[in-house]
Amino acid sequence: MKWICLWLVVFVYTVVVAENKAVKPGCRAECGELSISYPFGIGRKECYRDKGFEILCNKNGTTFVPYLGINHAQVLNLSDNQVYVRGWSNATITNCSNGAQASDSLVVANLSSSPFTISYTQNKISAFGCNILAYITNSSIDQNYVSGCVSLCRRNSAMNNLDTLNGSACNGIGCCTARIPSGLKAFELQVTKIYTQTEFSRDTDHFNGCSIAVIEDGQFSSKLDKRTSVTSALNNPESRPSIVLDWAIGEHKCKEAEQNAATFGCISKNSTCFDSDNGPGYRCQCLEGYQGNPYLIDGCQGI
Repeated sequence: MKWICLWLVVFVYTVVVAENKAVKPGCRAECGELSISYPFGIGRKECYRDKGFEILCNKNGTTFVPYLGINHAQVLNLSDNQVYVRGWSNATITNCSNGAQASDSLVVANLSSSPFTISYTQNKISAFGCNILAYITNSSIDQNYVSGCVSLCRRNSAMNNLDTLNGSACNGIGCCTARIPSGLKAFELQVTKIYTQTEFSRDTDHFNGCSIAVIEDGQFSSKLDKRTSVTSALNNPESRPSIVLDWAIGEHKCKEAEQNAATFGCISKNSTCFDSDNGPGYRCQCLEGYQGNPYLIDGCQGI
């Protein structure tokens, strides 16, 4: 029993030490309910690796809310390879009626100068409406088409089935989905009407007369329970689309980044480097048998 107690004390002490190594000395380790780990940081520039990793902690009433410094998107969660954000300009609406708030049909997003790449495994294009084309281009000068989908509705028959969404995945009636390509850091999202042959409905007032396209992680479409909830969900800050961003250090892979000791990010002696699997850069992790933060000196502690 004594040895068991001693082992528990040592284990708890080790975990506490590892947790204390999450941020640099004198830097905040949380904003509201969000835990912050370096290379992310709040406040002084010494607390984060560069401006791309800056977290703004703003007071909203009695609570503190974290935002990405680069685009002021609300941060919902941080992990060792991804950031979940909400409130980013990733929705577009056209042809709205019935008092629904309309916006431009084109949305531009650019993460080229940041550590972030849009996750192609966690996100998708979702479009809601009838007789529409939703698509993204790569925001370059040539604006190559990279992904998109079409949603068509037959006159009268399909309209009564739109309520079958009910929080489930899009079934292709009044909606469509498409995959996100890998390595996407900048894009333009657009939705446009398609004028089809007479057997398809041309003039519909479904989804409050709106055609909507979003890039999202699936949480937005899973919350829909009726056709009118699409625009109401967009108008509710708590239910707006969220998106997952993969993050990495720098523009180089490990082999090249290791050549510059002054800027190399894996500075714990018990850490290793591995290349990002989505876009440029690399990430670090503690060696087997260690835990903590590989981006800080002595950040990886033995278990």
